[in-house]
Amino acid sequence: MMIASDSKYRPELSNDQLQRIAPAIFATSPDEQVSDRYSFIPTIEVVDGLRDAGWLPVAAQQTRANKVSRLDTNKHLVRFRHPDIEPISLQNGNLIFPEAIMFNSHDRSAAFKFLLGAFQMLCSNGLVTGEQFGSISVRHNTKAIEDSIAACFQLLDNTKPMMQQIDDFRQIELSDQQRHVFARSALNFKYDVHPQQLGEKPVVAYGYPSQINMVAQKTGTDPEKVHYIPVRPEQLLQPRRREDQGKDLWTTFNVIQENIIKGGQRGYSQKYRRSTTKGIKAIDQDVKINKALWSMAAYLSEHV
Repeated sequence: MMIASDSKYRPELSNDQLQRIAPAIFATSPDEQVSDRYSFIPTIEVVDGLRDAGWLPVAAQQTRANKVSRLDTNKHLVRFRHPDIEPISLQNGNLIFPEAIMFNSHDRSAAFKFLLGAFQMLCSNGLVTGEQFGSISVRHNTKAIEDSIAACFQLLDNTKPMMQQIDDFRQIELSDQQRHVFARSALNFKYDVHPQQLGEKPVVAYGYPSQINMVAQKTGTDPEKVHYIPVRPEQLLQPRRREDQGKDLWTTFNVIQENIIKGGQRGYSQKYRRSTTKGIKAIDQDVKINKALWSMAAYLSEHV
């Protein structure tokens, strides 16, 4: 459940549009399971306060609710853009817009949280940067609106270093092997078999179930301990547009990010059934993968 008001220009969303996209923004009470000590602050009050301060909502998203009763309390996000912040123009004419991303829920699973993000015009990618560019939490209390405005402006201080890192990514040309390693690491992270997640280096087979035994024999691993991922890393490197043909780190990052978030890669299940990867819909998973991919790109930029 995610929409931007326009895939090209992303103008300001009205409250009526926000209501249709993410009804939890307009919740009038918290989840019934929270205690009386919970201080409830309607998200729309913070959105309106940020709008008055010049921060315009341009996109929104809400986690799907398992129960109708939780539709108004689930985690949601709003992406804001300030008209005084000029976009960065890349050599291919593409534009990158810095954005402030606000997260919240009304079930005590999250306070107001703000991260720095970027929107790339060409591929309509909504990116979330790593923690190095700031992560600000705002408590649910009477100062929530004031503190949220301060958080957005505080994130502005990190816009320049973020754009500098993007420019650094653009200057780095990757070899085919380095691009494959990036894609492989991204797949491993998506399927929860990355060394950071397991605490050890995994043995992984990609794309075809027959690869499991081949990898097991090659590495001397018990086939039962070989992790299987139903698509191949090179599938993440397939650009969706002619403009994404480059092998620089920034282009590679965007191609991998878009393919993982949107899904659509065809492969085989472990039982040899044809399968197609699904897009990422959940807010937590979207943010987790975006931040991980940014960290991977930053690591490559320092070690290439």
